[in-house]
Amino acid sequence: MSAYTVLLKKELLDLVRDTRTLIVSLVVPIFIYPAVLFGLGIAIAAGLARMKNEPVTIAVCSDETLALLALKPVPPHTTYQRMERSEAEQQLHEEKIAAAVDLEKGSRDDIAKGSQAVVALLYTKKFDLSKEALERLQPILASVNADYLKVRLIDKGLTADFGVPVLTQAKDLDFETNLGPVIAAGFLPFALLVMMAAAASFPAVDLTAGERERHTIETLLVAPVRPFDVMLAKFTTVALATLAAAMANLLAMGLTFGIGVSMGPEKISMSFSALQIGVLISAFIPAAFAVSAVFLTAVSAARTNKEGQSIAGVLSLLFMVPGMMSQAPGVELNAFTALIPLVNIGLLIKAVVLGKIVALHVVLTVGSVLLFSMVGLWAAAKAFESEKLQFGGTSAWLELFGLKKRQQKQ
Repeated sequence: MSAYTVLLKKELLDLVRDTRTLIVSLVVPIFIYPAVLFGLGIAIAAGLARMKNEPVTIAVCSDETLALLALKPVPPHTTYQRMERSEAEQQLHEEKIAAAVDLEKGSRDDIAKGSQAVVALLYTKKFDLSKEALERLQPILASVNADYLKVRLIDKGLTADFGVPVLTQAKDLDFETNLGPVIAAGFLPFALLVMMAAAASFPAVDLTAGERERHTIETLLVAPVRPFDVMLAKFTTVALATLAAAMANLLAMGLTFGIGVSMGPEKISMSFSALQIGVLISAFIPAAFAVSAVFLTAVSAARTNKEGQSIAGVLSLLFMVPGMMSQAPGVELNAFTALIPLVNIGLLIKAVVLGKIVALHVVLTVGSVLLFSMVGLWAAAKAFESEKLQFGGTSAWLELFGLKKRQQKQ
């Protein structure tokens, strides 16, 4: 057996014995996504039902406004209360009322003469009941508006359709009946990248800073093996753990969306084709390499397990950025974005979920991430070879890559 094989076997055995890593990487995803998504669906449905039955007080700022609203039945669980506009605005700020309606004096006469009246709907987005009050008022005023328009058209000898010469009917050809892929495309890239980072952080810290703290790193440094083989074995171990976590997350998400999740009145679901699964797996492999390289390189300078966990914690937060960037409006996978490491993985996941797979973009994404991971592995191996970095901490980074020497020469 080669030195690399022996080292890899040793690292994998240590990893399997680490129950914390196994739980975070493999067990947690199986339960967390169904729990989060089903729990979210239940919370949304319960919240909507509760808001519909919540008592709401709406201020009416004039007698004319009250007469206008009286043309239609009062919505369930809604109370109109007459008060002046200034008082209504004050009580709305204090959240004592949910909304206010104001129609200027003489507006009803203007409507009868064929002129236009403006109804002011006062509400605040920081108060959930205020938004609910707005939703109750808008259908009433729309219905009143339709009634007045119908009367005007009849008086002119015209049909009701005359007032709507162009009727717009928007229809989504892909997701009209099920928004599952759209919701998944906004959720999966972020979740998968963050979970991959979390899965890589534990073994990366344990195999570098953890060994240094346990004083087992010295044994490897004096062993008759190349430092590169040692780091390659560690890199492979972290990458396999990260890949296993990615596959476990994908499986858990696929099963959850396959069963279907209720989001209020709608139930969302989706399923992956064999092509989609193949593309995702082809993207996860280099992504696992890249994430592992980043974490190993970063935590190589940590001298204690606590310090390594602190560095990994910051990195895990930074891995939210590619996930969020992949959701930015107008940002899609193309020949340019496919070259941006990690962001391209998020965009590729999004494209696969939406069924927008382009072979060139997949190749560019996989190739650029593999190149990025190779550079990261080189940096991690360079760090492992440096005795000053092993025992001198982060201050040796400049000298490690020759920057400090060049600064001294200048």
